Amino acid sequence: MRDQSRSHPATLIVPVRALNDGKSRLAEILTECERRALIGAMLEDVIAAAAACANIGSTLVVTEDEDAGRLSVDAGAAVLRLGGESGYNNCVRLAVDHVGATRGGSIIVCPADIPLVQPNEFSVVVQTASVPGRIALVSAFDGGTNCIGLSRGARLACNVGSSSCEKHLAEAGRNALQPVVLDLPGLALDIDSPRQLEELASARADTRAARLARTLVHGRNWQAAAMRLSDAAAN
Repeated sequence: MRDQSRSHPATLIVPVRALNDGKSRLAEILTECERRALIGAMLEDVIAAAAACANIGSTLVVTEDEDAGRLSVDAGAAVLRLGGESGYNNCVRLAVDHVGATRGGSIIVCPADIPLVQPNEFSVVVQTASVPGRIALVSAFDGGTNCIGLSRGARLACNVGSSSCEKHLAEAGRNALQPVVLDLPGLALDIDSPRQLEELASARADTRAARLARTLVHGRNWQAAAMRLSDAAAN
């Protein structure tokens, strides 16, 4: 069988709401400026990993945010604006439809907050999704979905949040698609909480976000912040 990933390089779709909109659970320990810098650094890391992956031909950042758009272009990605369309899942669906109608090859969907992804991990996702009728799923540590690989022509509604990987598996079955769940550590860590930020800071990685995380973590009272967040969640 001809390797589709070679004849038609994959397109990576990276949805980004805004650099100043998100990571509310980190607001207990990071300022808005620090959160913006962190989201921007993670976005750059994802774009850089894709650029170093021979199986990915282009990266398309889906955003209406001017700052995120400029940063993405400077990092070597293209930007897709959807004319004010809102909702993460809806924007992913529209972006997948756009890429499917204008380009060949597999489609990879990955959020911007996956700062430890490695080029070889993207390659595994692309190669898995290069088989017609197959999708690749990478589960987050909380059961969410941190990466989806779609073979050419395959369609799968995107869901965000914990346990979304199970939802994607169920939908794949309904759509007669063959799901393959991949164990890829760099893709499994997304950064939403103080504990995850601390994991990023402790990782042996020389990415922009990891270096920034080490600076942000230094001298912070993480235990107190974690207790406040636990109390808030309990109430």
